[in-house]
Parts: sequence; structure tokens; C-alpha cells
Amino acid sequence: MIDVKEYIPTEDNRIIEAPPVEDMCEAILAKYNRMMKKCEELWVKNEHLRSEAYKDEELKKWRDNYLKLASDVERGFPITKEEYDKICAFVHKHNEMHGKPGTVGGRYTYSFLPTSIGTIGTVKCSSCNKTITFRELD
Repeated sequence: MIDVKEYIPTEDNRIIEAPPVEDMCEAILAKYNRMMKKCEELWVKNEHLRSEAYKDEELKKWRDNYLKLASDVERGFPITKEEYDKICAFVHKHNEMHGKPGTVGGRYTYSFLPTSIGTIGTVKCSSCNKTITFRELD
């Protein structure tokens, strides 16, 4: 039997002797297996990163909610920051007009009137009987 050799061109236009087909198939299969292994590693790593990013997002949501609730508790009763600012302005104005209240306080009466469509909030100065509504029904 005559041994027929095959030649193939390279990328730089050189002509080289072609290796046996079996060797080329083994090399292609080995490269394929390396690429598949790398894809699987990247898939696992991607899933891990996604789960960590999800955890980070969830933790941020929980933290933001916690900070909002903590600031609500610091105000003493459930009012918004805007309502708190409105009350503080009223109290500051009346403290300037009537002097600061005594140690026990008692100058201001905070009222919350629950209704079926919401809660109305008022503050009343006992020195002059002026009242502001800091929360109205929308």
C-alpha cells in the first residue's frame, strides 16, 4: 500500500504536512472538552455572583426599611419627616412667643383622630389655644 501524504496551508501561507486524521480529531475533542469545562466553571461562578448580588440588593432594601422605621420610632409616634418639621416649626414659634415650657412640659397637646379614611393629626398650644393640623385627609 502506498503511503499518501496530505499537505495543508497554514495561516501564514506555508504548506505543512497534515497530521493523521485521528490525531486532529483527538486534538479537536480535547479543545472542545477544555472549552466545555471552562464554560461550566464560568456558569457556576456567574450563578454565585448573581446570588451574591441578589443578597446585596435584599440587604440594602432591608437596611433602608430599617432606617426608615428607626427614624419613625425616634419621633415618638408615627409621623412623617415633613409632619415632624411642621410640628417643630410650630413649637419653636410658640416657645419664642411664650417662653420655653417647664421641666415637665405640657404646653402642647398632640391629637390623632382616626377615621375610616385616614388619621388627622393636630398640635395645640395650651398657652394661646392655637392649633395646627399637621396631617390632613387627602
